[in-house]
Amino acid sequence: FALSSAVKAMGCIPVFAGRAGDRRSDLRRCFKKALGGDLIIFTGGVSMGEPDLVKDVLIENGVKEIFWKVAIQPGKPVFFGLLGKRKPVFGLPGNPVSAFITFLMFVKPALYKMMGADFNEFELIAHLDTEVKGKKDRTVFLRGNFYHKDGKPFVHPLPLQGSGILKSLTESNCIIVLKEGRISFTKGEEVKVIPFRVF
Repeated sequence: FALSSAVKAMGCIPVFAGRAGDRRSDLRRCFKKALGGDLIIFTGGVSMGEPDLVKDVLIENGVKEIFWKVAIQPGKPVFFGLLGKRKPVFGLPGNPVSAFITFLMFVKPALYKMMGADFNEFELIAHLDTEVKGKKDRTVFLRGNFYHKDGKPFVHPLPLQGSGILKSLTESNCIIVLKEGRISFTKGEEVKVIPFRVF
């Protein structure tokens, strides 16, 4: 429902193609129902450790894989492909936070481009108000709260960052971007922040 609301907020019309279990026949049925859309999104069935049913069914039904798995956390097992030459097909992770993050980073820009609109994500620079851990091999997206103190922008990361904790999205007002290559970011350091805002 969060993704459906985000799509509506962008001026697009979401069409629910159904809920599929772990059977290929159910996935094929949902895929065929979704063919009328300008862009197709599947959630679930592409996560690490799960059978890659969604990816396999998409490829079997003519979707050309462009990429699968990206160096981000959360959201690493994201799939993107094309049906024909122009129809984007996304397979997002099933965890709520991972799905939301990958929607913001990949689906949202694609939708704006399809609508012929210029897309430049609104970004800010803020000072961390506590030390946080990053990853050497991937960019990390943390939920946090952006605020001002003594005229300076600060950001506070939420203590619980699990990809299944949907509540963390309602308790935060931004995404903190920790670029890959570092395992520690110190208090007071400047980081990029993407505020939540109306789409």
